[in-house]
Amino acid sequence: MTAIEILLFAGIAALGVYASISDIICGKIRNKVLLAALLFAVVLDALYYIIYAKELLVIFLINNVFVWVITAILYFTHSWAGGDCKFCFLLALMYPARYYLTVNQNSLTLFFSTGIAFILGYFFLAGDAVYCLLMKKIRLTKQYVLQSIKAFLFSYFSAILYTTAASFVFQALASKVAISLYLQTAIHICLAWFAASKKQLQNRIVLGILLFADLVLSVVTRTIPISTNYQIYLIMLILLFFQIAVRIRNYQTVAAKAVQPGMILSAMSSALLMQSSISSIQKLSKETLDDRLSGDQAVEIQRWGERTQTSLTIVRKVPFSVFIFLGIVGYFILWGAMR
Repeated sequence: MTAIEILLFAGIAALGVYASISDIICGKIRNKVLLAALLFAVVLDALYYIIYAKELLVIFLINNVFVWVITAILYFTHSWAGGDCKFCFLLALMYPARYYLTVNQNSLTLFFSTGIAFILGYFFLAGDAVYCLLMKKIRLTKQYVLQSIKAFLFSYFSAILYTTAASFVFQALASKVAISLYLQTAIHICLAWFAASKKQLQNRIVLGILLFADLVLSVVTRTIPISTNYQIYLIMLILLFFQIAVRIRNYQTVAAKAVQPGMILSAMSSALLMQSSISSIQKLSKETLDDRLSGDQAVEIQRWGERTQTSLTIVRKVPFSVFIFLGIVGYFILWGAMR
């Protein structure tokens, strides 16, 4: 049993180091390596949970399904790339259930590693933005600051509306399903993040309907669905602040002839290319993973760049695999500190 656990942790370390280096240098994780890691994890998990740890099989499956759902949501909302999602799921698959963190007799905690990854990633990006401001590598205009404050307040208002609606759902389910405080907090934070980052969720008509529904439900139920857990609102404030801060360093400039497949054009650069002779760029970039350049588009832009010697602004690529790996490491350290 111990030997299999050592092999699983060695697999996590090897895959984590490879994925981090590959993401930094190449900007991607090869599917062949992920497939090999999947086979490695499945074989060892089968031995571990069928022969040595049958009593841990259920909690292992529940934790992995929960992580899979989270990564699927992140993928389909274009928040994470497919490689990052597969990498995160594989780390969860290789993590032995005997080392799950238990909080209030609840071992459904493996998703904490994803939260740790987000926190580390945002701290890095915010710190990098502050460093560049102090070193005067980038400058902030008064207009940008005012727009950021306005965006911050609007995002926080949107997040409050969605988390309030979630509170009503939790109240309605309280008599039928026991939902832990930690899971409620995680859902609130995820809602706040999506509400602040997805323009579709900030539609004024949708927000108006949500505000009306929240007010009506407050009157009908005679309750004010404001959580007494102040940490939720503090975390939401910090999260939304980080989202504003990281946008400062969200872009970089590259020569058009050096553009590569998978890069994401800024809205301004895509508008420029739409007015050029390039026929493959036919819509304005929304600066999401859905707008990554294909191989044919990249080749056409490279040829155009060689003729025009033009530079383009692209969305900065962050090697998030590093933070996903550090997230699972941080989770293990947390387990060791709290056991």
